[in-house]
Amino acid sequence: MVSDEHSQHFPDVSQVVVAAAGASLTPVFLATQYSLLHTSTPSHHTKGSHLTAIIIFHRDPTAFLLVADNKDWNPSYLVLFCLNPHLNTTSLIVQPVVQRSEFILLLQPQERAGRQSFIAYTSLPTSTRAPLGVWSPEKFDTRHALFPDRFRNFGGQVLKVPVSCYDEPYLYLGEDGKCNGGNSDALQVIGDKYNFTYKVTLFDTVDWGMKENGTWNGMLGDIIYNNKDIVISSSKLTTDSFSDFDFVYPYWRLSIAVLLCVPPPIPKWRSILYPFSVMLWCLILASTIAAASLLACLLHYLHHLSDPTDIVLKVVSSLLGQSMNDSRVLVFSWARVWLIFWWVAVDILAAAYMSNLVSVLTVPVYPHRIQTLQELAESDIIPGILGGAEFIHQDLLQSTNQVYQTLGRRVYLDFTNSENPADFLLSQVQSGTQGYVDSSDYIIAQQIKRDLVRTTYIMDEKIRVTGVLNLEHLQGAFIALGLGVGLAVFTLLLECVVKRQYDAYLHHHHHHHQ
Repeated sequence: MVSDEHSQHFPDVSQVVVAAAGASLTPVFLATQYSLLHTSTPSHHTKGSHLTAIIIFHRDPTAFLLVADNKDWNPSYLVLFCLNPHLNTTSLIVQPVVQRSEFILLLQPQERAGRQSFIAYTSLPTSTRAPLGVWSPEKFDTRHALFPDRFRNFGGQVLKVPVSCYDEPYLYLGEDGKCNGGNSDALQVIGDKYNFTYKVTLFDTVDWGMKENGTWNGMLGDIIYNNKDIVISSSKLTTDSFSDFDFVYPYWRLSIAVLLCVPPPIPKWRSILYPFSVMLWCLILASTIAAASLLACLLHYLHHLSDPTDIVLKVVSSLLGQSMNDSRVLVFSWARVWLIFWWVAVDILAAAYMSNLVSVLTVPVYPHRIQTLQELAESDIIPGILGGAEFIHQDLLQSTNQVYQTLGRRVYLDFTNSENPADFLLSQVQSGTQGYVDSSDYIIAQQIKRDLVRTTYIMDEKIRVTGVLNLEHLQGAFIALGLGVGLAVFTLLLECVVKRQYDAYLHHHHHHHQ
């Protein structure tokens, strides 16, 4: 509660303040305008979703509000308690610092039939100062009665909305020259519910807005400096924008993706080798040499067959599907068993090779694709980021992840010399020298729009600069689990003690009766 020097001697003020604070269900912090301006007050006393600020004044507090108009003054519930019946509070209630509060209540005395009473007002989009009735504790005994919803009906107002129609797939420029997409449809649905329409101001580029040297530019700057009302976009929530603007909860959850070029297929002649892996080819070669050499040696030393080359050719010929006269070898039983098992293995390998060869020759074989950020950081591909997504670069550089930092240092941003930066970056992607970094939905939309689905691909791993969940984020669950286990153990021990005492009581009672 904030009061001026002229409002501290009115005895009836305390009753209304207590009633207002009680109905709002929030604690009260007492301060004067002078002390609030000349002392360092914690921000939780001047801003917050559950804070009720009560300003008691006899003189116009506009000067105080203008001085207090900073990032730390943003109470969700604001009570303007005027003690002067002749003060013009209409000009006061329209002050931007007042209007930033979600719920507003104005109390001002009024003389009627020689009796003074307080009239309650609020501020609505259709009315600067809308009366709620004469103050009475019985009438305003709930928070909803005290702070009605200010924005349930906009009375057909026309909101000014700056948009960029190059925020695919949520906003795009249609053939009729209008801005279409999911964001436009969502705003239309909201307008139908709350009775307002909107007028669009088109931006030529995707310029959500950044804070540079204390000044906002882009669409967010339009809200501050050009009297625009609302921005609907997929812009990233930053510390600066969160401090200076009000946001609704995001209705899209985006991840950052990387678009890369599909590597060219492997040459056709290599398809002969590709059905088997390198390891399998090595094993086949080693087993063929071992089987042929051992058989030739055994036949030479055991049966004095003096042509080992002929024996080796007989073993290798079956691998190549050639028939040879094996009568000299098959005379010996052990050699016959040896070759039968070898032929069975060869038939299996040949069947597997031929079936895989058909599929390889039918479908082109491509080399390994980069699918992880670690692989991208170790490759020669340069990540490229276009204007409007520079925040990704900052997030990468500020991340504690070493891979993200490496990617951030290698990012290419300077597309100022290109007449069409998007076309230039996509041409670099197709040449295999750069990657396109942006939100996943935007990348997918560009793939489809520019017919790049066959020539480019999106990496499996996405950039998530907020990090992964760890014990620090989930410690509440473990604390609750520990408390539950501790309570269960305590209950068990208590039950054991009670049961033991109860059994002792029954035993003593039974022994006493005997």
